[in-house]
Amino acid sequence: MRKYELIDYFDVWGNSKEGYWVNNQRIIGEIILPDSPSDQDFLDVAIDNGILKHNVTLDDVVIEEYGNTIEILDPNPREPEEEETNAKEPLPICGFIPLD
Repeated sequence: MRKYELIDYFDVWGNSKEGYWVNNQRIIGEIILPDSPSDQDFLDVAIDNGILKHNVTLDDVVIEEYGNTIEILDPNPREPEEEETNAKEPLPICGFIPLD
């Protein structure tokens, strides 16, 4: 089993054209996952902790590793209607940092 710290990126600035950055975050707490967790394991934890809605599936998100952090991202963030963009920057939602 492996311990992770779950981080909710609750305040993200930017846009899909120029990119996003996390302005503020909060630590949800420590979680324990299998030694080799699946993407579904990470998604289930985000749903169970209220970061994502219960109807979100792996088809709705991207799960990527950045350094030692696993992040869940929204590949299709909503933009204001007046801002048309063809950019491909995903919106960061939450992160999992290994503790051991």
